[in-house]
Amino acid sequence: MNHPEKWLPVVGWEGLYSVSNLGRVRSEPRLVTRCNGRKYPLKGKMLSPTTNSWGYMQVGLRRPGYEKKVHVHQLVAESFIGPRPVGQETRHGAGGKLDNRLVNLSYGTHAENEADKLRDGTRVCGTKHPFTKLTVNDIHAIRSETGQRPQREVAAKYGIAQTHVSKIQAKKIWASVPDALEQEAER
Repeated sequence: MNHPEKWLPVVGWEGLYSVSNLGRVRSEPRLVTRCNGRKYPLKGKMLSPTTNSWGYMQVGLRRPGYEKKVHVHQLVAESFIGPRPVGQETRHGAGGKLDNRLVNLSYGTHAENEADKLRDGTRVCGTKHPFTKLTVNDIHAIRSETGQRPQREVAAKYGIAQTHVSKIQAKKIWASVPDALEQEAER
């Protein structure tokens, strides 16, 4: 079902930017004062979103002396649904995180948002996480070394905290990585 495109001002950026129910963002035409005091018209234009390291679409918004990168889905939700309730997150529906249309967005709890990610296969964890320092081979090595050396030494070797080593060993984190022996048995 096609929804007609509707535009609303971006909350906090009224008169500068608008967002549509189809997930598009544009700058508004306006008069800009140059440093010499002269005013000139600035044409409005559609902004080109980029994908950040987490896989979400974002745009850069600017006003004199201030610049901010914002997620497109949050702009759409705030302008069309209203302020996000405390303790809630902006959720993407079955269309995934690149679908920023209003019909694909809602507010919900962190648990609901994580369940959505599991359903859609978009949960970022392990080596897919953009800030990970470790590889699957590192996890295997850490698990085998912790029985032979103090956790502090293992942690220093891999540039992580001792508590991180403890959680890897207990499979509280990186549980999706099977032990090296389990992998050999499966072959």
